[in-house]
Amino acid sequence: MRKAELTRRTAETDITLSLELDGSGVSQIDTGCGFLDHMLTLFARHGRFDLTVTCKGDTWVDDHHTVEDAGICLGDAFAQALGEHLREQGIPAVITHRDKDRTNHGGG
Repeated sequence: MRKAELTRRTAETDITLSLELDGSGVSQIDTGCGFLDHMLTLFARHGRFDLTVTCKGDTWVDDHHTVEDAGICLGDAFAQALGEHLREQGIPAVITHRDKDRTNHGGG
């Protein structure tokens, strides 16, 4: 099965995400950011994968931590769900946003 479940907790956010690539476009999205909820719902529907995202974030400060951390989780979930498929195709390891940050010492 091409699916992933993960949790990410930081000082700014607490995210739980599940992704099933061989789904039907069903989603349950609650990030606290209306536009992000809308975009993730459409992403799942038109991508025909199932996606569940729950996020509690410091939206009273700004939405950007929620958006950033949700994007990191989504990228990690796709990498996890496609991991075996990528290896079978001979595609090298996926570099995530966090890996890039580490190589740039937090920059860029």
